Amino acid sequence: MAQYVTIGTGTLTQDRLFYTTFEDVRSLLTFSNNELTNASPSLNQGDTIYSIGWDVQSLGGQAMYNANIKIKETGAPVTVWSGTLAPTTGWNDILLHNPYIRQGSGDLIIEYCFDNCESIQQVFYVRKTNTLTNTNQFFCSDDQLGCSLTSTSSFSGNSSGSFNNTERPNTRFGLSVPGATYINDTICTGQSTTLSSTSSLTLNTNISGFTYEGIHNGSYYFLSTSNKSWLEADLDCQSKGGHLAHIANVSENSFVMNSVINTSSWIGYHQNCNSGLFSEPFGGWQWTDGSITNYTNWNNNEPNDYFGFFSENYVEMYTNGKWNDHQKTQINPYVMEVEESFLWNTGSTSPSISVNPTVNTTYWVNHTLGTETITEYFNVIIASGDGCTDPNYCNYDSLAICDDGSCTGILGCIDPAACNYNSLANCDDGSCVSGLVTIDTINIQHIACPNGGAVGIASILQSDYTNHSWLNISNGQLYNGGGGNGGLSRNDLAAGLYVITASMPTNPLCNNITYSDTFEILEASPSFNFSSNQACPDTCNLSVNADMQLAISGVSYTMFFNSNFFTFPVTIQNQCGGIHTYTILADGISCNSDVIGVSQFAPMNLQTIVVDQTCNIMGSAEVVITGVSAPGLDTYCSNSPQFNSYSIIEDVVFVGDNTSISNNTQGVCGTYVDYTVQSADVTPGSSYTVDINLGTCSSQGTAWVDFAKVYIDWNIDGDFDDAGEMVAQISPILSPSTHSLIINIPVNAIPGQSRMRIVSQNEDYQPLNNANPCDDQVAYFGETEDYTIIVNGSVATPVSYLWSDGQNTAIATNLSSGTYYVAVTDANGCTSSDTAIINGGASNISVTATFDQTICAGYTPSSLNASSGAVAGTYSWADASNPLVILGTGSNFSPPPLTSTTTYTVTLTDNNGCVATDDIVITVSPVPSVSLTAVPNPACEGDDILLTATSSIPVNQYKFQVNNGSWSDLTSPGWGNSSSFTYNNITTTTQFRVQVKENNGCNASGWSTITVQINNITTPLISHN
Repeated sequence: MAQYVTIGTGTLTQDRLFYTTFEDVRSLLTFSNNELTNASPSLNQGDTIYSIGWDVQSLGGQAMYNANIKIKETGAPVTVWSGTLAPTTGWNDILLHNPYIRQGSGDLIIEYCFDNCESIQQVFYVRKTNTLTNTNQFFCSDDQLGCSLTSTSSFSGNSSGSFNNTERPNTRFGLSVPGATYINDTICTGQSTTLSSTSSLTLNTNISGFTYEGIHNGSYYFLSTSNKSWLEADLDCQSKGGHLAHIANVSENSFVMNSVINTSSWIGYHQNCNSGLFSEPFGGWQWTDGSITNYTNWNNNEPNDYFGFFSENYVEMYTNGKWNDHQKTQINPYVMEVEESFLWNTGSTSPSISVNPTVNTTYWVNHTLGTETITEYFNVIIASGDGCTDPNYCNYDSLAICDDGSCTGILGCIDPAACNYNSLANCDDGSCVSGLVTIDTINIQHIACPNGGAVGIASILQSDYTNHSWLNISNGQLYNGGGGNGGLSRNDLAAGLYVITASMPTNPLCNNITYSDTFEILEASPSFNFSSNQACPDTCNLSVNADMQLAISGVSYTMFFNSNFFTFPVTIQNQCGGIHTYTILADGISCNSDVIGVSQFAPMNLQTIVVDQTCNIMGSAEVVITGVSAPGLDTYCSNSPQFNSYSIIEDVVFVGDNTSISNNTQGVCGTYVDYTVQSADVTPGSSYTVDINLGTCSSQGTAWVDFAKVYIDWNIDGDFDDAGEMVAQISPILSPSTHSLIINIPVNAIPGQSRMRIVSQNEDYQPLNNANPCDDQVAYFGETEDYTIIVNGSVATPVSYLWSDGQNTAIATNLSSGTYYVAVTDANGCTSSDTAIINGGASNISVTATFDQTICAGYTPSSLNASSGAVAGTYSWADASNPLVILGTGSNFSPPPLTSTTTYTVTLTDNNGCVATDDIVITVSPVPSVSLTAVPNPACEGDDILLTATSSIPVNQYKFQVNNGSWSDLTSPGWGNSSSFTYNNITTTTQFRVQVKENNGCNASGWSTITVQINNITTPLISHN
């Protein structure tokens, strides 16, 4: 349990120790010898002070930078701690970087000072105890060096200056280090030893006010759950054992951007006004630990000190990863980074140090993670000689620590038949070997992550072999060149089968003997089996069976597939064609994300041609397949040699149907070059020639034997793995060389934008190289170039059609106005759809003419009128019996006098050519004829004669006359309405006539005359008998 000497027990508080109201502060606390020696426990001469603490009761608003703690007894003060201080509530015991041994029996002066660039009103309050004399001397200012302030300083800032009072903060001195460990290490004079921290710390990621977002490159990252100013955020992070994130490189910036923040957030980059490099807006930028970065990711035109007078001295990261300087009043979320750290009393920050003291020396390291710190002490003791410590001698003593010079006799293999026979050896050390390089197969470390890179580890058991050569015969990669200096072990092995060769040239018997062994480095790999290897566009009806095709023993694998979490094995339904992203997790640790592509049938491009409905013709629509084209993918693997010093591609020519590739790069030294802006178009079933020149990039003209392979992704699935996608190759040949290669386009090549990859590699330096499409950093020398191939295509026939009205041909007919949909399905079962809109419609115009008339023969009809409502158009009038002769135009027409019934037709033609008609009938009444009868006829004198007129047409006007020497009217007043007339008491033969007409305005008929004879009756004589 730690021992503390506590001076002061008061419960009131003061703010002058950590007085962040000013930028620069210096406090001097004086403790008398009497106080220190009378305390319980006491602090006496010769005691070691390991820590100094103050009791904080309320927190300020910012950390204290460039802070120092110094101790003075006599002479100059001694700096025992320096750094950034971010107190928390309660006792804050600051573990001294240099523990202090009390020298005398006088006063002990503790000096605390800091230099900030900002002042803030919210300060820290610590508990105090009032003393009888002035024990608390205090200086505060702005724009000064806090640790240099004295009573003679030129103070600046409101209420700045110096003070001396009795309000001394309660202080405690640690006489031990809680949880410290002690290790003794004995070495010999003149020797060095390595001291290593052995403590283990575990971070509790459940930190109040933060959400844990993950670990990257050994650091833990958290996002605050509240928003603060930069100074408050910095204080919060440092008080919880972390700091605002320090971004060291692109990888870390990308991690914070993608995995931590979701809005603009503070990071730990700021402008230190106390830096000698400070200038607005570009100078003095550093991280909160004072380090100056070589990496920045400023947004355009940043830093710019946009707010001018207010000074944008603090950095926020946008959600796109770019940085922006901002002022201290800005409120943001913030990113906290917690790092595991080691700090030795020598100043080293690594877990281990090498020391070679000449006297007994104590070293210590503070091992920190978050708010936990463990101090480990190492007592290095210098020992004297006690035996032979050289294992090469016969009297080697494994228990001896320091050599006493007694070594004698040489250890070694004393078997002359052994390959490593040592003729100088006096005693056998059991090292004789029969000539076999042996791999430590038990401890081979395979690659747990798919696409995990070259991180396999293997070692050779025999340490007496030299000229080690490690050859991956799976991909031809030779490690450390051909010089045979591959080493006893490697931690950079890619997956594959290895042949290890080595020799022991130190023994004459082994000079010309090479021994070998083989082993394999495995790399985990998943398998994805889709229910179909091709999919229709925009159709998500595939299932995929996912499992680990190769799993490293002892490793548990899970997966994120398209952002959804799965355990293996799994069948995932409703998947689409195109690109899918997956991330394998090995024992819960995320491996690199990767993508797989499912080839998509080329979608049909449709166009509809419509004929609108007119007055007399129904509409129609035709769907035309204008072409097919699948979009290109960008999931192709990386491919690049290690160096471009020799073997290169100098010229590529590919003449397509309409576009061509022509790329002369002679003298351009590339490793991988993306030339996909150049393209050639091809037709399935056709053949083409690609011309390729291989050359060298050596400035001396040195050329080697090179070879090349050409790949084209025929099914556009983002790789070159499918059968037939290695389309041509150049056999090994001394460069420079010229080649014309024939490429046959498969008839089933998917139409659309594909990729051609040309891989050239050196052959005589690495004869097992294969120029594979994904050989990344495998070949020493070579070049890879990518181009675009456009596969021209036509639809897969037969094709079926279905219109929304049920018609099933390419042309839909008899369509009225409206919207119609058509689905076209090709032979692969893929469907594209389009819409046809039919405008126009049947004629809705009409014309009305007024009115039918009846007229007398020879009369002129009334004017005729036509109307069509609001429809605009032209009128024409014609006799229906002769319609080609236009009698009149306009809406009104005046017919001529008529003698016979006539039908007139009016025709309206609107502006769209639609026609409407109406007929007017002019009925012409003819001049009637009439016949007259008389009953009785002949008549007797005195008879009443019934005269009856019979007209040839219906009439309503009759005129009867009698001839009494002249004609006189019988009807009065001349015309009557009755077709008969009775003439009373005829007395003599009389002539009658009648005339008829239709009405008063029409012409009368001619006269019809009749004579009624009178029978003269002779009265017989009356005879009387």
